[in-house]
Amino acid sequence: LVARYVNKPDTLKLIGYPVPWRNMALIEADRIQKSKGRSTFNAAYIISTGGQTIPKAQYLSNFFAGLWQYNRTLRPKGFDLLLDYHNELVAQPGIGHFMSAQIIADLKYVEPLKSAKDWRTFAAPGPGSRRGLARVVHDTAKYNWNIEEWRGALEYLRKRINSQIKFMQGMEQLCGQNMQNSLCEWDKYERCRLGEGRPK
Repeated sequence: LVARYVNKPDTLKLIGYPVPWRNMALIEADRIQKSKGRSTFNAAYIISTGGQTIPKAQYLSNFFAGLWQYNRTLRPKGFDLLLDYHNELVAQPGIGHFMSAQIIADLKYVEPLKSAKDWRTFAAPGPGSRRGLARVVHDTAKYNWNIEEWRGALEYLRKRINSQIKFMQGMEQLCGQNMQNSLCEWDKYERCRLGEGRPK
């Protein structure tokens, strides 16, 4: 979780292993990064301060400290489905659907989530993958998916693509999260090609 929210290797190195969470670790890393003229966070994810007018490092330090207090209940134990763990994370203040799925994308490669029954099919949509799937299915980025419709279309497309991948030597089948990521990248490509907005 800390690695996904900070998303900057040199900052993470300054923080050190974040267990147990030390509240000043991120604040001190932020001070060091700024003193060297470097950014503390990667801008790939939009992380707000929850409407508070405090520095992001302070906000995240408090956020991580609060989650650390509940770490025993947030550990992925006893979940048969990634979707169930996803819903547990989303129930925490400050963790949305997209970031929960990003955390699971890392944790699903070790037990107990590695044995989840929906390991291959689970995915949660982000804005890019919603647009990307709409471009593939409806030939427009502007389509208002409901979650079940999006998941159904994603799984249909995943099966279609995997039926082709099986003939390609050395290529692994796509799981739902990799399919979702691919659609996000497809949306970025199309935004550049079509001159839509200002992609990063």
